[in-house]
Amino acid sequence: MIEKFAIGGGIAAIYYLEPYSTEDVDVFVSSTILDKTGLVPFGGIYAFLCKEGYQAEREYVRIEDWLVQFLPTAESVQKEAVANARSVMFGSTSTLIFSAEHLAAEFLQSARLKDNLRLAALLQSDIMDMKIFRDIIRRNALTDKWKSFVGRHELEA
Repeated sequence: MIEKFAIGGGIAAIYYLEPYSTEDVDVFVSSTILDKTGLVPFGGIYAFLCKEGYQAEREYVRIEDWLVQFLPTAESVQKEAVANARSVMFGSTSTLIFSAEHLAAEFLQSARLKDNLRLAALLQSDIMDMKIFRDIIRRNALTDKWKSFVGRHELEA
């Protein structure tokens, strides 16, 4: 059973920003759910969903029209993001997503081109609390990455 999870990645970004195309839903699962080997038992999650009629496709499970990927919280910022997830409504369903500040920190940490673009978009919006964001960066040893990002994009630190 999944005790704690949160949606991150592109779908979480869409919640805060303008809609754009993304191919999957990233569901980060708390790594406190370990088996005897110390691994998160995702096989059980996928087996349960397949038993419920959903289809596995590579590392995803197709749930309705969405490819869903379950990811362990491998980095401290991800663990913190799941622990502090926001409850939001999607239609008539309540779900949990990364806060804008944690999402931005995750994008900073990943540093892929698409993540840098999403980070820039979050920074240009007025939805982030920069004090909270800077504190997340400090606690998760992302200060050097932040300084580099700020320098490359001529932003104020």
